[in-house]
Amino acid sequence: MPTDWGFQPVIGRLPQMSQTRAMVESVSNHEEARARRRAIGMVARYDRAMQSSRPLLVVVSGAPASGKTTLAQRLAADGALTLLSKDAIKEALADSLGHPETVDASGTLGTGAYAAMFAMAARLVESGTSIGLESNFRRGRAEPDLARLAGIADPRVVHCVADAPTIRRRYEARAPERHAAHLDAARRQDVMRELRGGLYDPLDLGWPLAVVRTDDGYAPAYDEIRTFALGRCSG
Repeated sequence: MPTDWGFQPVIGRLPQMSQTRAMVESVSNHEEARARRRAIGMVARYDRAMQSSRPLLVVVSGAPASGKTTLAQRLAADGALTLLSKDAIKEALADSLGHPETVDASGTLGTGAYAAMFAMAARLVESGTSIGLESNFRRGRAEPDLARLAGIADPRVVHCVADAPTIRRRYEARAPERHAAHLDAARRQDVMRELRGGLYDPLDLGWPLAVVRTDDGYAPAYDEIRTFALGRCSG
């Protein structure tokens, strides 16, 4: 009958030297296997602990006028996150450097705002600060900059969506009140074309993702969104 050691016991006579050696090697191999399993388990537990101790990175994305700013601000307040908004940075730059007069100039200012946002984000997560990033990140363009943060943070994406008529209605309603840096009235057709073209679809990052409909309140409910965004997905 096999024992826990994985070899046949010798009964009725003393084992020959070759048999003794085989038994010793079997015991040794068994112990080595157990040691390897223990080491792998310790590494896995250490890795999980390190992941769960990383600062949170909550990316709130979606098309313009999809409701992401309001949701990001609420999540940041509930989770004590430092919130970085590309539009807020762009507006501060415009107030300091001068307001853009053309769509191209507004786009250039936006590029600078993204660069500043990602630089600040890296510094914050490197210092152990949990953050939120909010912008109309474009699929196929924003992923490389965001992916650089994944190695030092515990990331997840909350993506806001609404149907095209709702986006258009909200976009047009807010345009008169928006900061002059955005030139929203001049960009309305561009935004709707980009929406139809999938530029504001969920980012291709492979991170935990929650898609939130904002046509009428939140679906799923805010409590579920908060649990997803502020919980530890990799713990």
